[in-house]
Parts: sequence; structure tokens; C-alpha cells
Amino acid sequence: MSSPQNAPEPCPHGLRSTVPPAADGLALLDWLVRRFRYFDADGWSAQIAAGRVYVGTAAAGNATVVRTGDTIAFFPQVQRDAAAEVQVLFADADLVVVDKPPFLVVQSVGA
Repeated sequence: MSSPQNAPEPCPHGLRSTVPPAADGLALLDWLVRRFRYFDADGWSAQIAAGRVYVGTAAAGNATVVRTGDTIAFFPQVQRDAAAEVQVLFADADLVVVDKPPFLVVQSVGA
């Protein structure tokens, strides 16, 4: 079965963060909501349910407890072509400022 044309694809490199001592013992979902504000609890739950969040090398669940030093990896669905969704906020001869959706690839080489 093939995916639809222009469908988002998983980010091959993922985004990684290390759990600090202050977050030791928190539920993964609580830590994600506090640490990364681009999703609320429902958004992070959907990402976890889709298998895009890992603790170490294991796919995580909402109730997974994080420990100091754990590596949390998130493999978002990236967008390759969303020019219609980008709003130019300011432009002059030296600078362009845009408002883009999260996970829209700016440089396809990776993060």
C-alpha cells in the first residue's frame, strides 16, 4: 500500500532531548507537555499513540515514567511542501521573517 502523494513522512533523524534531574519520576506525557509546548496533552498523546515517541530505544506509552538521563526521541511527521501555509511577516533587502507551521522542512538536509 502506498502513501498519498505529498503525505508527511517521518523525520529520519528525530529530535532528541535528555531528561534533567528535576523531571525524574514524571510521566512521559507530563514531561513532554512541560518541555515542548508545540503540542498540548492531546497532541502529545496522539504522537505517542502513533509510535513517534521513544524513551531510549523503546516506543513509549503515555504512562511511561521518565528518569534522569533518559533520552527521549521524537520522530515527527514532516512537511516537504507547504508554501501556501507560510505567511511572510516582514521582508526587506536583507531580511525575510516568516510564520511557518511546525515541522515544515526548511533545510532538507536535516536538523
